[in-house]
Amino acid sequence: MEILHKYETEIEEWFLKDLNQFIGSNTDNLEYEFGISPQDPNEPDCCYFNVGIIKTIRNSTNGIVFSAKVNTCFKVRNNNKIPTIEFCFDIIDSGTFEFAKIFNDRKKQTHISNKNIAIPMIEDFRNEIQKTINFWLRNIRNTGIN
Repeated sequence: MEILHKYETEIEEWFLKDLNQFIGSNTDNLEYEFGISPQDPNEPDCCYFNVGIIKTIRNSTNGIVFSAKVNTCFKVRNNNKIPTIEFCFDIIDSGTFEFAKIFNDRKKQTHISNKNIAIPMIEDFRNEIQKTINFWLRNIRNTGIN
């Protein structure tokens, strides 16, 4: 497995409500989306891995007061082989790093400047990554190749 290209990270959503909306109890949440495309019909030894990171802050009174969603896509030469959990986790870790760079830059001089992005740990993802790999094998892997 080899990452051939990391595409520009896309900010799909970013909103931050006024400071007064944060009064009360706030709960941070960080969610991950991870997907693997079919083999590319133009380059059958390649597929694409996508990592979506969603961070929200929910206020007990005012609902969601901050939301950000960022996607990073990677073109991978997998030579039609099954990706390992460790390789997939490295992709997730790279996507998280890209999200953290954007988050840290945009949060400056705002009322969320004290918030951080946790470093992902492989054990927190192992089961879900395996489910994604299994789904890809059964349902997606060769659908792009005729």
